[in-house]
Amino acid sequence: MIEKIKTYLMNELGVGEEEIEGLIEVAKGSLAKNFEKLERHLSAGEMDEFARVAHTIKGVLLNLGLEKEAALSKEIELKAKEGESKESLSQMVENLKKSLAGLI
Repeated sequence: MIEKIKTYLMNELGVGEEEIEGLIEVAKGSLAKNFEKLERHLSAGEMDEFARVAHTIKGVLLNLGLEKEAALSKEIELKAKEGESKESLSQMVENLKKSLAGLI
């Protein structure tokens, strides 16, 4: 996954090789922080905030060129807004995390 991100950043965004590692580390930190928030808001039943954080995660993933994973995050966001059960949303979050193995 990291190589896919590096290729995307270099080829699609013109990011220099020397900057890529730093950008990936920032993205990793952002994702870790936002997944913690996601789980906290879900546990508290704060679905508006949960959906907002899922939207933020989607943006980070799109910035890394991870369209498939971003689509999963968008689905989580939309399902939260539609009133999907906490259990179902929790499973969706776990599936997204599994798809991001090596990044988070």
